[in-house]
Formats: sequence, structure tokens, C-alpha cells
Amino acid sequence: IVLPKYKTIIFIHGCFWHGHQNCEAAKLPVSNVLYWTTKVSSNVMRDFKNIQLLKESSWNVIVIWECELKMKIRESRLNYLVEQIIQ
Repeated sequence: IVLPKYKTIIFIHGCFWHGHQNCEAAKLPVSNVLYWTTKVSSNVMRDFKNIQLLKESSWNVIVIWECELKMKIRESRLNYLVEQIIQ
């Protein structure tokens, strides 16, 4: 999501595909471990590089994780998102 007025970009990352640290949803399968480790690690490295490039270009970058949209914490996360955008 791009909000040019606020010079903000919001990424909504799936916990598994983007390697969310310490998240149960990011647990890798027990089969074909090398493939999944390589795949997710390359996604994490690509994300890091892209976020750094955006920040160097003065963009405010916000990452929302899939697990943060679960009903129990969704409202507090979205309230925090508003704070992050207008800061």
C-alpha cells in the first residue's frame, strides 16, 4: 500500500513467506527443509534490501505481519498503524 501524501509504504507480510521471527505461523515444513530454508531466507534478504532502499529514499516503511491481523490484536495493531503513518 502506497500513501504518497504521507510518504509511507505499508507492506503486509505473510508470516511464513517472509520469515517472521519467533512466530508460530512461520514454522518451516519438516520435508524438503533445504528448499524452504533457502526460499524463505532469500525472501527475507530481498525484503531487507528493498526496505533499506526505500528508507534511503526517505520513505516511511511499515511492515504489518499476518499474525498481527488476528482478531485478538487487530484493533490495537491498526491503531498503532495510524500512529506510525501520521508521525
